[in-house]
Amino acid sequence: MRSGLIVVAVCVLIGSVGGAIMMRNAQRQIGESRELVLGLIYYLESSGGKMPQSQEAFLSSPFVERLPAQDGRISLRIRPPATSRFRTDPRGTVIRDLRDFVIGWGAEPATLTVDQSGAARTPAGGTLKLFAWASKSKAANVYGEMLIDAAREITGITAKPGAGLMPPPKQARSEAGGAGDSASESAGATQTAPAERE
Repeated sequence: MRSGLIVVAVCVLIGSVGGAIMMRNAQRQIGESRELVLGLIYYLESSGGKMPQSQEAFLSSPFVERLPAQDGRISLRIRPPATSRFRTDPRGTVIRDLRDFVIGWGAEPATLTVDQSGAARTPAGGTLKLFAWASKSKAANVYGEMLIDAAREITGITAKPGAGLMPPPKQARSEAGGAGDSASESAGATQTAPAERE
C-alpha cells in the first residue's frame, strides 16, 4: 500500500516538473518573440515597410545588439531607436538564438492579408510564413499579423482592425497554451529560413 502511494507521488511530481518546464519554455518563446517582432517593426519603419532581405541585414541594424554566444548561436538584444512612431519599448529580453525562428526575409507585409486561420496570404493566394517559431506553434500567427498591421501603417495602407503592436497579457497567455504544447516537440534549434510559400 505504501509503495503504491510512493509511486503515485513520484508520478505526480514528474508531471508537475514536466508541466513547469513546458510553461517556462512557452513563456520564453513569447518573451523572445515579442522582442524580435518589435525589432522587425523598427526595421519596417526604417525601410519603408519592407522586411530585411536577409538575416545579416537585420543583424547589422543599429537597434540590434549582437551578444557573445556559444555553439554557433546567434544571440541578440533589441535596442530602441532614437525616434519611433511605435511607442512600445523593448524590455531587454535576450533572444538566445535567432535560428529558433522562421522569418520571411525580403517580404513586403503590407501586401499580405490574413485568413480566418491567422495565416498570412500573398496577393496570389499562397501562404507565407512571415514569422514563426521553430516549434511551429500557431501562436506565432499573432505576431505575423502585428508585422502586417505595422507595415500597413508605415506605408499608409488602411489597415483592418488587428492585434495592435503587442497583444494584451491575457491573449498572450492564451496563445502560450499552444506554444507550451509544441515546446516539447522541438527542443533543438533549426536554421532560420527564408519565406516559405505553399
